[in-house]
Amino acid sequence: MIKQHPCDSKKELEAEKATYFRNNKYGNRNIPCRSQKEYREINKEKLQEYFKNYNTINRKKNKPSIYIMNQIQKNYKKKRKNIVKGKNQ
Repeated sequence: MIKQHPCDSKKELEAEKATYFRNNKYGNRNIPCRSQKEYREINKEKLQEYFKNYNTINRKKNKPSIYIMNQIQKNYKKKRKNIVKGKNQ
């Protein structure tokens, strides 16, 4: 227990707890009553760096599948042209 605080509901208690965490830079990362939007605003730079690294790593992993999809599309377009040419003759 940090300190005694009279409150009527659990929401009030969590709000008081959240203000304590925010004011004292407490080590707990889970701040009660904080929305995802608030979290994203506070940690914007950290999240940008994370997703930048995530995207570069996964881009390398997904290259073979992208290459295969491009080949399938090229083959489809060639077949489609041949079919259309055959109907017009």
